[in-house]
Amino acid sequence: MVQSCGRLIMILSTERSGSTLLAAILGGNKRVVAPPEMHVLRYADFSAWRQAKPEAVSSLSWVMNVLGEPSSPQELDNRFGGLTTEDVYRELLKLCGSDQLLVDKTPAYARKDDVLERIEKLEPFYIWLVRHPLAVLASSQDRRIQRYTEERNNTTNLALKVKLDLRRALDRVWRFRYGHYRREKLRYWCDINVRIDAFLTALSEERFIRIHYEKLVRAPEEQLDRLCAALGLDLEPSMLNPGSNVPEPLAWGLGSEKVRAHSSINPQIADRWKNRFDESLLDKQTLKIMERLGVE
Repeated sequence: MVQSCGRLIMILSTERSGSTLLAAILGGNKRVVAPPEMHVLRYADFSAWRQAKPEAVSSLSWVMNVLGEPSSPQELDNRFGGLTTEDVYRELLKLCGSDQLLVDKTPAYARKDDVLERIEKLEPFYIWLVRHPLAVLASSQDRRIQRYTEERNNTTNLALKVKLDLRRALDRVWRFRYGHYRREKLRYWCDINVRIDAFLTALSEERFIRIHYEKLVRAPEEQLDRLCAALGLDLEPSMLNPGSNVPEPLAWGLGSEKVRAHSSINPQIADRWKNRFDESLLDKQTLKIMERLGVE
């Protein structure tokens, strides 16, 4: 049972659903601490997390720095070494003020039931973020190609450059054109959202809220009024300027860096996928889940 100090807010979604944007929006509220992806609760204890996700230590360091605590990796190891990851969060929530909210948005949490069960021991409030599956697919394709480009530009190894060029070409010609990547990603979208649905509907309705990405970017003030009411927050103007709320450690593997460009919330990004895909690509299973979740 979490002590009555800070409150944990958990964002659940698939990757590329806009969780980085939502976290940056929430981070614009002075009562909210919203770091880049933490990944901590994917692992049973602090040591396992440190070994498996060394890049995520910058997220925990950022949180500790915001809370006015020692924040170097060595100091974190000394403070949290030997603790379960649930106890790491209990310590963080003790450090938060009684009116503070700690947001954790790590899409990988929703991949496994045992991780969701670990999270539930902390009794958080959940935000279920849902985005149209073809928008998720388009964003995933773009990020995959962007990653090849970044890796190619960051190496002087000719053999690696050639390998990356071949992988990018194979993606475009084979995986993307012939639908392998699409089927894989749509199946993943279904699996993750079905798992979240089963998990959250077993809880009381007061424990979670479902937010649709498209509604959020088209009518941000309306959706944020709804979200802030659920979280007990005031809608502050800075929340509508997410690019100014991005934590400094945000990098590849810890969220989408594209959020830095959002000086405001652009409604046009909701429909960009329509220039590339048509809903006739969706199978019956995906359409059925979309209907259940209220996806337009």
